Amino acid sequence: MVYEKNMILDIGWYPSFEAEGQFSVTVIPDGDWDSPMFSRTCRDWEALNGLVQEAISVIRDSTE
Repeated sequence: MVYEKNMILDIGWYPSFEAEGQFSVTVIPDGDWDSPMFSRTCRDWEALNGLVQEAISVIRDSTE
């Protein structure tokens, strides 16, 4: 997802297609993938939901 002011919310599973992987939730400002504002990982759906909510809060706080 791309938010206002070029804020990217990236959610993925890494390494791809690996059962032993983990979810990654990252907020990228202005396309600068080398300097994320927020980057967390987890292994289950419940934790993923919490991380997504936290990432959205980071985005909202930075665009106000």
